[in-house]
Amino acid sequence: MTVEVFVSSSVDSGSVVKDFSRLRISERFFDKGIFKVNSEVSYALTGHNDKATRSDCGWVRVEVCLNEEGHRRRDLDGVVHVDEGVGRRVPRHCHNASCRECHPEWVGREARRGELKLIKASKELGLPVEHFSVTRPYRVWGLSEKEARKEDLKALERRGIIGGNHVCHPARFRNKRPYFSPHSHCLGFLKGGYKCRDCEFCKLNKYMRRWVCTFEKVCGGFLQVTRRCKEKDGYIVEVAKERGTLEQGLRKSIRKTLAYELSHCGFQLGGKRARPIVWWGVCSNRKMPMGKDVSEKGVCPVCGHDFKNGRYVGKDEKVLKMLYGASKHDREWRKPFVFKIHDASGSAEWIELESSWRTGGGYMPPYESDGKGGKGS
Repeated sequence: MTVEVFVSSSVDSGSVVKDFSRLRISERFFDKGIFKVNSEVSYALTGHNDKATRSDCGWVRVEVCLNEEGHRRRDLDGVVHVDEGVGRRVPRHCHNASCRECHPEWVGREARRGELKLIKASKELGLPVEHFSVTRPYRVWGLSEKEARKEDLKALERRGIIGGNHVCHPARFRNKRPYFSPHSHCLGFLKGGYKCRDCEFCKLNKYMRRWVCTFEKVCGGFLQVTRRCKEKDGYIVEVAKERGTLEQGLRKSIRKTLAYELSHCGFQLGGKRARPIVWWGVCSNRKMPMGKDVSEKGVCPVCGHDFKNGRYVGKDEKVLKMLYGASKHDREWRKPFVFKIHDASGSAEWIELESSWRTGGGYMPPYESDGKGGKGS
């Protein structure tokens, strides 16, 4: 199948290339995070927007716990918090994969929820989580992402994979520069499990293994099946090496693996919302709902009470800069902090807000140099 493609990189915008295999890597580099495949299909990397999706993306609200009675007892470190409260900073984000400001938040949330789903499915199915990489043939490169995804899932089903997620990767990287090379990744489950790790034929060196696995009725494992299917559909599907124990799903951390795959994934432009990850098969949202991420709910680490929306009403610029001026991508930024509830004169510097976070109450824009944090939405 020959696909005509308009290339928008080093090649002239009007030139037509009939064969992807003849394109050099220098002709496939992304331009500002976007690659135009043809007049109808264009791919973009997540977080490619120069600006935030919404004007209030990146605003910050503060959740506090002013339970003075509960804070007077000793915590796990043996410290008594007299006249002290506990708070944490929460950013506002749109959960859109294309937003530059909210992209890290989107990756973290999808990775946490995906880990919960895969662990639940692994317990119900009795199968470990495997990591599959899917290399697409050239005939699929010119298709839309929806059509290419259907071809990917058909190729996975032919090889005995019964479900998981599908993460679109339209690019690979050379010297930290993305170039067009569409493929996908899948964290899912293989019917009957992946038995080629303990197979005597598969323990041979890679050249001998390719030769042995082409015979009829050698072991019937995944390696033999996927090589036979490759001759028909052209897909190269490989299983990543195990990194953890069987109890861990053969991955040291499912969340970190999924977060890494989502950190540099992509999607097709033109839709209402970016969808780089799709759940299918036994892990589809209909058969296995995503569920609620308990880690998103804030609880005071000292007294155990729920956090409430609060605001600093004092005038110390150092506190304002600490609350609304620090980097939201720093690991220390999300950790709870301790503060004095009253100043030296006895007046309260912190108050609780009655407005709910669902109505946007308590959010403040980034800290400005004049010491004004702005007004909440």
